[in-house]
Amino acid sequence: MSIAAAPRESRAGASRNPTAPVLGAAVFLIFLAASLVGIFATGFLSYRHVLLAVESGAVAESPLCRPSALVNCDAVLQTPEAMLFEYFPSSVVGLCGFVILFWLSAHGLCIPRLRKIAFTSIVAYLCLAISFSAYFSYLMIFKEDFLCTWCIVVHVVNLTALSFGLAVMRRKKPELEAPSTASLAEAICLLASAVLAAVAVMSAAQWVEKSLVLTKVTQKYNDLRDNPDVATAMIQASPTYHVTVDAADPSYGSPQAPYAIVMFTDLQCPVCLRKELFLHAMVDINAEHLRLVLKNFPLSTDCNKKLSKNLHPYACEAARAAYAAFLMGGADEYWKYADLIFAHQSDLKGKPWFVFASQLGLRESEFRKLMEADSAADKKIRQDIEQGLELGLDSTPAIFFLGKRIPEDLSGLPFMVVIENLVRAQDPEKKDFTLRK
Repeated sequence: MSIAAAPRESRAGASRNPTAPVLGAAVFLIFLAASLVGIFATGFLSYRHVLLAVESGAVAESPLCRPSALVNCDAVLQTPEAMLFEYFPSSVVGLCGFVILFWLSAHGLCIPRLRKIAFTSIVAYLCLAISFSAYFSYLMIFKEDFLCTWCIVVHVVNLTALSFGLAVMRRKKPELEAPSTASLAEAICLLASAVLAAVAVMSAAQWVEKSLVLTKVTQKYNDLRDNPDVATAMIQASPTYHVTVDAADPSYGSPQAPYAIVMFTDLQCPVCLRKELFLHAMVDINAEHLRLVLKNFPLSTDCNKKLSKNLHPYACEAARAAYAAFLMGGADEYWKYADLIFAHQSDLKGKPWFVFASQLGLRESEFRKLMEADSAADKKIRQDIEQGLELGLDSTPAIFFLGKRIPEDLSGLPFMVVIENLVRAQDPEKKDFTLRK
């Protein structure tokens, strides 16, 4: 009798072995499969939600949920009830929940000592999930005009997974009541990592949606901005400025040209270089109509004291040097000197002002005096800066035409059409005014 009892005691002792896994891997494989189905369903719904948000509802139908008299996933996603607390899309919240289920199932499958804490956490999560499913099922059936097939899939997965979990819990109750083989630190890490994974998914979904919305808004803005009629209307509705121009300002093109494009520039500004090249080309083919007038607005606190940042530390000296060349040789020398500065924008740390002057054959002694503080060149730069500040400038390039400020990002053909429109609007006799393009 004692000999027969020994195997039973041995088997009983084996069944109470605290290091043996409480649950088999099959349980977590089933939960893992449920989480993948849920991730697919909520992922699809989240994708449709983002598309609807970006395109303001104007989205092509999906073959995975074609609208009918009874079914319309997109219509359900656009209802107010589809947003939790008016901020969190319910589809994305569901996706986060299934990510948690996947995370816990994967760890329970791969790490046997974590199976008890993983299983109890899964059941606890599913109890919460089924309450949300019950709420949204009620809304969909009794409050909404349509059903959402993928929402139904989500609710069925939650119900099925919870039912399976409760059945396993009932069957394995004695084993589940035994002390866990995982340490407290391991349990905390598992739960915290699951929550962090869900937060990461929520953050990524929100970031993608906001990025796409911003891209769409930017695209619409650019389309409107590049529409010459829209740009003209906006410019005409903007304030009118008084921008003084005289012979002391360097100009490009014929002095007899009736229309002056005034540009406040910074010779250390790469954008100013690109804009100046465009305006030069525009003036070249429309010399009988247009001329370009340059004023200086260096983005440097060395001479532009009201700026908050010393963005271009060599811009003040560059402006003074180019204007010194203007005083010594007129507009031609100014543009030659400015071209040298633009060509060496990345090499201005060495302050090559006298080297450039020598290359252009400017007399060094006179040039050196004009580079001093309170010289005629220095005073002119300060006058331009003062005028720019009165006009409300804080960046370059800043372009004015017929008293209107032209948006800095307007260029190419739309820019030229806007110039034409402004001339026609100012002088009805110029209704046929056209620029060469």
